[in-house]
Amino acid sequence: MDGANELDQLLDMIFANTEVSKFICRKLYRFFVYHHIDEQTENDVIAPLAQVMRDNNYEITPVLRTLLRSEHFFDDRNRAAVIKSPIDYFIGLFREFGVPYISQDYLNETWVLGEYLNYQLFLFGQEPGDPPNVAGYPAYYQSPQFDKLWINTDTLPRRIQLTEAILYYGYYYTDTDSFKIDPIAFAAALPDPTDPNAVVQAIAEQMCIYGLSDEVLAQLKTILLYNQSSDYYWTLAWANYIDNPTDEEAYNIVYYLLSETYRYMLSLEEYQLM
Repeated sequence: MDGANELDQLLDMIFANTEVSKFICRKLYRFFVYHHIDEQTENDVIAPLAQVMRDNNYEITPVLRTLLRSEHFFDDRNRAAVIKSPIDYFIGLFREFGVPYISQDYLNETWVLGEYLNYQLFLFGQEPGDPPNVAGYPAYYQSPQFDKLWINTDTLPRRIQLTEAILYYGYYYTDTDSFKIDPIAFAAALPDPTDPNAVVQAIAEQMCIYGLSDEVLAQLKTILLYNQSSDYYWTLAWANYIDNPTDEEAYNIVYYLLSETYRYMLSLEEYQLM
């Protein structure tokens, strides 16, 4: 009994220290909002949350309810605050462009495609099922690097190389089937594929969490127009393809312009964020 009483007393001493509640709230904040906690955030967010925790006998639920319902949680400045992990980047890229899923029957028959995908993620620094140690891959909320460990001089170029490969060539896992982005099908699903301004704005909104600068949007439009000054260059190219879908030259022009635009879009630092 004395041992149990002493343990209870020790716990009471620990939780009587207000720094304990702040420490826990910082952990929650880094998990749900952002890893950097400046002085203003400490005073305006962490300290009040810590008070909520102490008032509720260190229950976590009231703290999370307060945080997740707060205006601060929905502040635009807290959006796009985390670099995509390789798996987030890889799977997100395929889903955003509607790359068809592989049939389960094929995956059951051969490991060729699975080995290729695993190898690509290995190059990115996050091979599924093979973390660096028993603790797993460092989390986005784990100091000292947080999510920054996913981007370096080796892994960023590999992301761009993957984008180029599945835009221009694709990965053929049979004689006829491939993992490949269809830039024309993606553009055709946009609200107004005939207007270059609308195309650029739509892909920017779909690919990035927050708006791109006017300078970046202008560069995207320049690529789509192939450095031409008039909007009708794209409008006519798209109309010519729609009217003549079997015309190889019309197809190649639209395909090239869109691929170059998407390539630039996917290489932007804004696309690396989630």
